[in-house]
Amino acid sequence: MPMPMTPTLIILGISFLVIALAWWKDRQPYEPGNPPLISPAMIMYVAVIISILMAAHLVGLLTGNQFAGRAGF
Repeated sequence: MPMPMTPTLIILGISFLVIALAWWKDRQPYEPGNPPLISPAMIMYVAVIISILMAAHLVGLLTGNQFAGRAGF
């Protein structure tokens, strides 16, 4: 059973929020001697991947055709 549209939109919105917050944190000046525990750029990359996956899933929900890939599975 595929995930409904509401959780897909919620996850997509949260990923956009995480991208914006990571971008804002990455633009702040660097404090010598106090490096971040996790790079904001890495968090942004993961959030971008999640948003691309959710956008593809949303297209599949809106059109009714699930993505089959090259092999047709």
